[in-house]
Amino acid sequence: AGVSVTSPFVGGVPVLQGDTTTPGNVVISVSGDAVSVSNGAELGIGGFKLVTATAGSGLNATKAGRINVTGKMEFGTCATAHMHSSYAGQIAVSADYTISGGSLYHWWSETAGGSVAVIGRTVTLTGTPAFTAFANATIVAQIVAVSNTYSGSATGSRYSVTLNGVILSSGATLPGSTAGTTATGGQYN
Repeated sequence: AGVSVTSPFVGGVPVLQGDTTTPGNVVISVSGDAVSVSNGAELGIGGFKLVTATAGSGLNATKAGRINVTGKMEFGTCATAHMHSSYAGQIAVSADYTISGGSLYHWWSETAGGSVAVIGRTVTLTGTPAFTAFANATIVAQIVAVSNTYSGSATGSRYSVTLNGVILSSGATLPGSTAGTTATGGQYN
C-alpha cells in the first residue's frame, strides 16, 4: 500500500523524507496511489521515486488535501498521472525533479478547484516518456506552470484543457511531440 493521509495532523505539517540527493534509492511502487492526501490534510514530501503499476497516481491531492513537494523527486511510470489534484486538492512543487517514466498525464488537475503549481523549477525528462497529454486541466481546475526549465523530451500532446479548466504557462512550450488542444471553455496561456 502507498501512503494515505486522510485527516489533518495537530501541531504542524509532517514531511515524508527520503533521499533528496538520489530519489531513485527510495521507491514507492504500488497498484494504486503512491501518495494520497485528502479531507483537509497536508503533507510535505521529498526524496522518493514514485511508481504505480495498474491504477493510481504518484501524488493525489483531493477533497482539500494539500501536497507540498519540498525535495527532489523522481516520477517513474504511473498508471493515471504523476500529479493529480481534484475537489480543491492542491499540489505545490518547490523543488526540481525528474520524470523517468510515462503516464496518461504528468499533471492532471480536475473537478471543482483542483490545482497544481510548479513555478521556477527544473524538470528533467529521461528516456522520452510518453503521455496522452503532458498537462490536463478540466472542469474548473487549474495548472500553473511558469518560469520552468524543461530538459529532455516526451511524446504525446503538450496539453489538453477543457470544461473551463485553465493552464497558465506564460507562453512556455510544455514537453510533448504534438500541439495541445483546448475545448469547451478551456484556456491555455
